[in-house]
Amino acid sequence: MHRSSETFCTSSLLDNRSTTIVVRTARLFFWVFSISLVPHGVFAEWPTYRHDNARSGHTTESLELQGLRPSWDWQSIRPPIPAWAGPAKWDAYNDIPRLNSMRNYDAALHPIVSGGSVYFGSSVDDTVRCLDATTGAVLWTFTTDGPVRIAPAVADGNVYFGSDDGAAYCLDAKTGNLVWKFNPRGDYRKVINNNRLISFWPVRTGVTVEDGTAYFCCSMLPWRRSYLCAVDAKTGKVEGEGRYVKELSNSHSFEGTMLASKELLIIPQGRIAPLILNRKDGTTRGKVDYHGSGCFALLTPDNELFHGPGNRDGNFTASNPTTGARLATFPMGQSLIVEGSTAYLLSTPTKNAINPKKKEDLNIALNADKEPIIATPFDRQSLGRPVITAFDRKSKKIKFRVTGLSIVSVILAGDTLYAGLVDGVAALSASDGSLLWQASVHGRAFGLAVADGGLYVSTDEGQLTCFRPQGNQTPHPVRENLLIESKQDAIPAVLAWGPMLQFDSPTSAVVQWGTAEAMPTGLQYISTAGIQTVIDESPTQTHKVRLKNLGHRRNYPYTIFQNGVNGEQRRTTFQCDTFFNYSTWSPQNAQADMDHEALSELITEVGDGPGICVVFGAGPLAGAIAKASDLTVLCLDTDPEKIAATRKALLDEGLYGHRVALLPVASFDAMPLPSHFANIVLSQGVLNGQLPEVGAEEAFRLLRPLEGIGMFGQLQPTDSEETVKQLEDYFLRDGVLATFTADDEGVWSRFTKPALEGAGEWSHQYGRADNSAFGGEVLGYTSVANEMETQWVGRPGPRYQPDRNGRKPGPLSTGGRLFAQGLERIVALDAYNGTVLWSAEIPAMRRFNIPRDSSNWCADNDSVYVAVDDQCWQLDARDGRLRQQFSLPETPSGVLDDMQWSYVGSLGSVLLGSRTRADAPFEEFRGHAAWYDQPKGPQSAKVCSDSLFALSKANGTLRWEYQQGLILNPTITATPETVYFVESRHAELLAAKTRRLDDPRLWENQYLVALDAKTGEPLWERPLDTDDGEAVFYLANQRGKLVIVASGAGKYHVSVYDQENGQLAWEDRFDWPGGAHDHGKAMARPAMINGNLFVRPRVFDLASGRTLAKVMPGGGCGTYACAGNFVIFRSGNITLWDHRYEIPSQWARLRPGCWLSAIPAGGMLLAPEAGGGCSCGTWMETSVGFMPKKAKPILLQAGE
Repeated sequence: MHRSSETFCTSSLLDNRSTTIVVRTARLFFWVFSISLVPHGVFAEWPTYRHDNARSGHTTESLELQGLRPSWDWQSIRPPIPAWAGPAKWDAYNDIPRLNSMRNYDAALHPIVSGGSVYFGSSVDDTVRCLDATTGAVLWTFTTDGPVRIAPAVADGNVYFGSDDGAAYCLDAKTGNLVWKFNPRGDYRKVINNNRLISFWPVRTGVTVEDGTAYFCCSMLPWRRSYLCAVDAKTGKVEGEGRYVKELSNSHSFEGTMLASKELLIIPQGRIAPLILNRKDGTTRGKVDYHGSGCFALLTPDNELFHGPGNRDGNFTASNPTTGARLATFPMGQSLIVEGSTAYLLSTPTKNAINPKKKEDLNIALNADKEPIIATPFDRQSLGRPVITAFDRKSKKIKFRVTGLSIVSVILAGDTLYAGLVDGVAALSASDGSLLWQASVHGRAFGLAVADGGLYVSTDEGQLTCFRPQGNQTPHPVRENLLIESKQDAIPAVLAWGPMLQFDSPTSAVVQWGTAEAMPTGLQYISTAGIQTVIDESPTQTHKVRLKNLGHRRNYPYTIFQNGVNGEQRRTTFQCDTFFNYSTWSPQNAQADMDHEALSELITEVGDGPGICVVFGAGPLAGAIAKASDLTVLCLDTDPEKIAATRKALLDEGLYGHRVALLPVASFDAMPLPSHFANIVLSQGVLNGQLPEVGAEEAFRLLRPLEGIGMFGQLQPTDSEETVKQLEDYFLRDGVLATFTADDEGVWSRFTKPALEGAGEWSHQYGRADNSAFGGEVLGYTSVANEMETQWVGRPGPRYQPDRNGRKPGPLSTGGRLFAQGLERIVALDAYNGTVLWSAEIPAMRRFNIPRDSSNWCADNDSVYVAVDDQCWQLDARDGRLRQQFSLPETPSGVLDDMQWSYVGSLGSVLLGSRTRADAPFEEFRGHAAWYDQPKGPQSAKVCSDSLFALSKANGTLRWEYQQGLILNPTITATPETVYFVESRHAELLAAKTRRLDDPRLWENQYLVALDAKTGEPLWERPLDTDDGEAVFYLANQRGKLVIVASGAGKYHVSVYDQENGQLAWEDRFDWPGGAHDHGKAMARPAMINGNLFVRPRVFDLASGRTLAKVMPGGGCGTYACAGNFVIFRSGNITLWDHRYEIPSQWARLRPGCWLSAIPAGGMLLAPEAGGGCSCGTWMETSVGFMPKKAKPILLQAGE
């Protein structure tokens, strides 16, 4: 092992900034006084991503750094829209403080340069552009039917690229004219991905051209087959030797730019390791170490494959591509450049890179046996910060290290390293790491290229800048890295409630909070405009401040300050993370070009979003709807000329792609679109005075159930009666119910869709308030997973949640909406299309270890109710607006300071709640203990409430309150008529202040109690003598039975009681599976459907207690949900288990959380991302909605 001796140097930076840059070298100590001049080299090209098909990131061209200034800029209408949200912020369970993104291939619009032109694609407007490399003038554009995520490639006078529409394209590089287009799947139905309708097989590998053959993959979801295509680069045909289309299975998800050598194809797969194939015939050559997953791949001239950044603590890996053998790993490595015997590694080391045997060393590289081969003295200040390490590949000696810059990417041009920074770009000497030059850009500079005498920098804010010697543009304004001064002895601000932060535009958010006494409002925050201070001297108890000028994907602190009664200043700081800003982007000053009053009436009728609007027929209607609302618009037409004209108009207005997309269809009769997804359906043709373009049955098929609305009409028909008659006949032909109006606003037909057959809800943690794990959903009575289709996939990604391990509250779904609770935040989605409807950041909302507690929220069709400190907040289900705050009922002493709202339940017009001590709920999610998997001890302590009460939802009036014993929160179970629970009346426990109880006395003097839900009057009570529920203790209700499951001392005790009188009906005991408790084996809870009781692994007849000859599969630490024929749980992946025939089926690489995260509701299976942070990798880390293929709405008769 080789270690470096290190020295430090400080360098003055350009652009009137100064900071400390640390350059560590094994042999040199130097001080940089001025810019080093590099001899001007021969102009070269950068014709593909990272320069060549080996993805070396290296060119021989050198730039003259003196006078290097911006020459031109191109700015996207909005920041790029990555395919995947992520990565998870950390692996809290394994104490890994930072996780690299393994799918960061489309964070910026990566440029390539060839023949004096710059080419790049866009995930914003689906367009490939060709710019003049010298002037930045746009030479031509070509728009596809989906986002373009990977950089194009230029070869032999043509430009090659792929699109999310599922096709690979070849254009003439000079003119932009289409040469050929190839799609191996044809016109298969689309899937919704973050509000965009794309192919199930997008081309997210780009197109690699080698020896006259164009290679690309069509792939996305690992539970579907993928396609590897090798076509003639000139013709796009599968003709000639080495040309093929291969259908591949085995859980592939090809994404990231592929590599090609003389013999091999190396294809990144996002969150799993690259696949290596024979280039000649597409057969599998071998595998590499699975830890080295990610979209970065580099093949050296001496046949070493570097790939990553890897999972866990960053297993950036060097492998032998021929044998697949692991050669070395580089902790928290991100990318690498190899030039001769020197390698330049970009990494962001964390504490996991500290040598466990020699803690004064920081490991840079480990051999195949995980033994250090390159290390450097440990410097705590450098942890979590990016560093470039240059080392000799043969001797393993470090040449230099550069820290102090916020580096996100690096390339090599001649003898100069160019580092993309956060809000900047820098040039470093490749021989000693010294800083040569630096300039400002806006955003993280992920995309770099040097060619044709210029440096091209592309950022995640959509800015593309060309730097040239003697550039003639003014340098970009410098963004300062500011901090609000934090005082260690600051006295916290006293808030009655809040804060709650909600984003209301792409660059702003509203913060609101309350104080017990009226006082002035004071808040300080950081934005792109610097430190902002807002003071309103008007005394008030309800405070509201709008944060403005917020940047893209930045974390800004904001501080609420106030003066105390003695004049002392109180202040508390919170975080505003704009990563979670899901607001709709629109061009500034976009004006609707339809009649304003008529458009306003239409938007009022159909709603202004967010959501998806389908418009039949190209024309101005689609753009007008986008300008007047937050709706994403999908416009369909069969006429190529109309499509082209409408696209051009929308591109000119900055609306195309991200707000309005046009999809060509061969026919309106059976369009390749999912069913039941559109919030609004409109017709351009009818608006123009024509008949609808599409049949009524097909229009009805697309409409979302419940709140979806279709409107076909004309503003000023020449003959209203005739128009009404035509529309009546139109709907009558297809048997679609519609209503009609004819007035001064025009003639309009309206049609809606009822709920899907057998659709249920998931309003509480375990389905309904009865805890049965069944919410009435039947999922179309499907039998296996492949009878369901992926409806939507995408946001939210893993970053919104704490981690997979904390057994947090599960999602809810009511009224066709999905509510997902993350770390101190709520994200609400449209269940039928995945549109993010709203989000709320609530720092005081946190609860874990739900198996030993109750959940902190529930929902009805109109509202979400969430416990926050000593209140329950009512949020509007449609827009997240804070409608009402319910307070805990007064105690006899009137003291509420140490009390917290605990249980939350909904029974019609009544809100149920319980009261516990403020320190009782579990709030920790970090570390192994916070997996809450232990069968006894502090992590299995039960949270208990002092009282149970009911309030009016209308005005918060107390209906009743019950208080006698300590109510075990996991047992609170309710129906519309009765509330049930188990309580302990042990006098000593009641007298104590502890309400998180790991005490054997809890199982003494227990009672099963039934209360009238309307009055709170006791109906009956029965003393209990179950086994001690050391591990878990649950109560659930269905079909007239109350089921208690007590788990402890290696056994389950199941006892079932008649709900009418509490009499014991039957009981059974059985051992934990394998006698073990790990991965939730001791935490099975009751679930009931179709007269069956499930307590994994056993299945009982609920009425008789007979044990059925069925065994539920294991393989996961979570609990389960029931729907139709299925029990849904984790068995490796999300699994559907048909309990009739004991048939499991699942979706590959789709991981739920460690408790409950996949729920059946609204006719769908909904699985918001909950497995993030699981650093074993492989998992897709996406939210997804599945729809039964045979789903259909309830049949209504006229007049219903």
